[in-house]
Amino acid sequence: MSKELFKTIEAQGRLITELRAELEDIAEVSKKLIDHHYDEEQKHWEEGDGKYFDHIVSKWDRLKTWVNKES
Repeated sequence: MSKELFKTIEAQGRLITELRAELEDIAEVSKKLIDHHYDEEQKHWEEGDGKYFDHIVSKWDRLKTWVNKES
């Protein structure tokens, strides 16, 4: 294998590692954001008398389920 090809493969490997780390960071922040907003909206919904599926908390439930399924 030529030195140039080896350097290219090595650089791609580093890039993939960096991208994975960034995606893990984004996923963690996303989960924290969803949890925070969900808790706030859950309290708001429980204090009101609206219908569950008309309220944002139902959408947070679906989003939380989707994010947890993907991780």
